[in-house]
Amino acid sequence: MSTISTSGLDEITESLKKLSTDIQSELIDKMLDAGAEECVKAWKDTITEYDLIDTGAMRDSVAVSKATKKGSVREVY
Repeated sequence: MSTISTSGLDEITESLKKLSTDIQSELIDKMLDAGAEECVKAWKDTITEYDLIDTGAMRDSVAVSKATKKGSVREVY
């Protein structure tokens, strides 16, 4: 049986709890946007790597759309 130990996570969790809701939301939005941009880059790189380019339309169509908010959930497509 494996054992995993961590140190410092409790301190990070407590620090994040102390941030105001606005700051948390702003940070989460920035992280979501950055992650979406990285996904777009990876998709485009994969399309190019596997030579899936005929006209370039598929590669050029991969992008981050405007974020939507459904209740307390924010989504990026």
